[in-house]
Amino acid sequence: MKYKVRGERMIRVRYPEKKYLSTYDLSLDFFDELGLEVLDVTPLRKVFILHTNEGKKILKKMDLSKDRIDFINICLKNIYKEFPYVISFRTFEDGNAYKKWKGDYYLVMDLIEGREATFTNPIEYEMSGRLLGKMHLASQAGLIKIEEELNCNKKELMEESLVKKFSDSLEDIKYIKKLVKSYRFKNEFDKEFLKVVDDYINEIERAAELLSFSVYSSYRENSKNIVVCHNDLAEHNFLIKDEDMYLIDFDYCSIDLRIMDLTDLILKGIKNAAFDVDKAVNIIEAYNKVCPLEKEEYKFIYILLSYPRDFYSIVRDYYHKQKDWDEEVFISRLNNKLMNEEFRHEFLVKYKEKYKELFY
Repeated sequence: MKYKVRGERMIRVRYPEKKYLSTYDLSLDFFDELGLEVLDVTPLRKVFILHTNEGKKILKKMDLSKDRIDFINICLKNIYKEFPYVISFRTFEDGNAYKKWKGDYYLVMDLIEGREATFTNPIEYEMSGRLLGKMHLASQAGLIKIEEELNCNKKELMEESLVKKFSDSLEDIKYIKKLVKSYRFKNEFDKEFLKVVDDYINEIERAAELLSFSVYSSYRENSKNIVVCHNDLAEHNFLIKDEDMYLIDFDYCSIDLRIMDLTDLILKGIKNAAFDVDKAVNIIEAYNKVCPLEKEEYKFIYILLSYPRDFYSIVRDYYHKQKDWDEEVFISRLNNKLMNEEFRHEFLVKYKEKYKELFY
């Protein structure tokens, strides 16, 4: 449903299920502040499409700090110089990439009128691997400028190491286990969690052990392995327009190791395909053609996929109240993840066999 502006002082959101959209200010005063003549407004996910005198735009409210928005903008701006297949922010008269309005920060972007990629389509999935490689190369080329604009070096900007992430998650899941065991009354999620938690503690410990035996420390010190990582490589963030593919929504981007992004893309593509090892190999090779991998990176991919990220994320979100989901949603998602575990374990065996010359 579209919202007609034409003389109204306020456009009301008619989708009660869209809690987040209802927090937007869609007044004509705000549109005047943006410097846009808005004719129509259409809701899409957590943003609005603005039909304006300058074409279609995306209006996005950001629950982020000014510094975080500036960081994302600087990264995108410098990637765009080398690789114009990412979305960019409108710059306002004050030179900022955001408009502050009634205490909230808003972004305006040109709409890329494409369709979402489908990872079940092998051609489109491999396209996403090549696109990711090109984006990483472009970000490497722009890292010096990013460092200059942020007035710090890439090592200072980098995300915390896998060593710390594994250690923190292990400590957290042990704490949660102790807490849940102390509950007098346990619900369905609690019971399912306690059935399997020890197995996952062992998996985290094993992943941490593998990492300690690797050359991870020296790999992390090598500048050529450091890129702007997207960190949310879901299908809906790859848009296909004509013959080209674009990467959008850099809200979670960071300076990190390229294998973090590549492994995320692998996982996004295979976890709903029974952890198909051939599909993983194909996306690795697609990326490799653009941005060649080192021998050790194949091992790091294995370590990252042996770490039970999906299980830990759902447990963390549930017990630390990080998602506003119904109980049934959490239980369903936990069960779906547990059903996939046999496939994940089989995948790890097949992956190691596929690249056995790199492991021994």
